[in-house]
Amino acid sequence: MPVRTVDPARPEEDWEGNNVAVVCPSCRWVYIVSGLIHQGERSCPSCGTSRVRVTGGRESGGRAELEWSEQQPSVSSNSLGLTQVPERTFQHDLDVSERYQNFSSELLRLALLGLAGIGYLLVSLDPPTDKKASIILAHLKEIDSYLYVALFCFGACAAFSLAHRYFSADGLSYHLEYLRLSLRGAPEDSSRAKDERKSRNRRLKLGGFLLFAAALSIGLGAGALASGFCKAVKVLGDNYKSGNSSPNPGPQPDGTAGTAPHG
Repeated sequence: MPVRTVDPARPEEDWEGNNVAVVCPSCRWVYIVSGLIHQGERSCPSCGTSRVRVTGGRESGGRAELEWSEQQPSVSSNSLGLTQVPERTFQHDLDVSERYQNFSSELLRLALLGLAGIGYLLVSLDPPTDKKASIILAHLKEIDSYLYVALFCFGACAAFSLAHRYFSADGLSYHLEYLRLSLRGAPEDSSRAKDERKSRNRRLKLGGFLLFAAALSIGLGAGALASGFCKAVKVLGDNYKSGNSSPNPGPQPDGTAGTAPHG
């Protein structure tokens, strides 16, 4: 088995005190060996084909040696969780997924604000008082179709956004497993990798559809709510122009009839 001294000048090795960090020559796994914790000797935790021995400190004339086997490890015996994905490969996928999830989070926030806007239109835009009833509630039949559409669209947008976040994260987990299976390269991993890729693609496509549906729903809901506001403002304007700011010509929500002003 080849043996050489650990060289801190190498970019993949370091030696400080009686602690050594190396990259396994066989599987490229990074591991640390401590003269105190590991009693100066440790094998690669991933493949077990390399071993580091350290005695003493670097500055005190100690010795650190790396020994490895030229025989390739049996990749099928490696844990899938220990299979390293090349640096920044999966991180790019995480960055892209995070941008999509941030967008769906923004849609969810706007949908919840839209639901609050419906409550504002019904309660706060023209609140009833002891001296006058609410004109908007009296003419609710003229704007309720807009409110129903807005309510449905905002609720659908919130549901689509939450579903997108779930399927996006789930698809990313399948993607990570697919990458690890492809890198490990065991004989039985080929068919599993194809299944993981198909599952990943289905979830990512579904996530894309859900995100589009959420964006469409928020647009329709915003349009319906804006139309409802315009209709409500028109109703208020018409009543105030006619000098009928306090009457309630139609039935009230509690079933009582509206009263006309007394002159």
